[in-house]
Amino acid sequence: MSLISCDTFQIVASPTSVCCSLLQELLPYDYDLESIIDDWVLMGFLVGNDFIPHLPDLHIATSALPFLYRTYMQVMPALDGYLNEGGVINLKRFQAFLEGIASVSYL
Repeated sequence: MSLISCDTFQIVASPTSVCCSLLQELLPYDYDLESIIDDWVLMGFLVGNDFIPHLPDLHIATSALPFLYRTYMQVMPALDGYLNEGGVINLKRFQAFLEGIASVSYL
């Protein structure tokens, strides 16, 4: 990782930020970082937490989050918008994302 300095803050350049740059080039609709973050939070629920069980075979300890994000990057250019729209899950798009997860074995 490296630091990118600006006048008022520093950004840590990580593989995720590189992926966001790549996604920005691939999307056929307006790139919106806030929507990507909302989608990332939604993906986090798929690996579970103390209150929500995880999906089968999606464990945070077995690289589930990178797998979900790779799948997200593959699926999103074919969709017409983000998974989460202002706090409401677009079920058609979310289904396409889940189908993308189901079509790949990451183990």
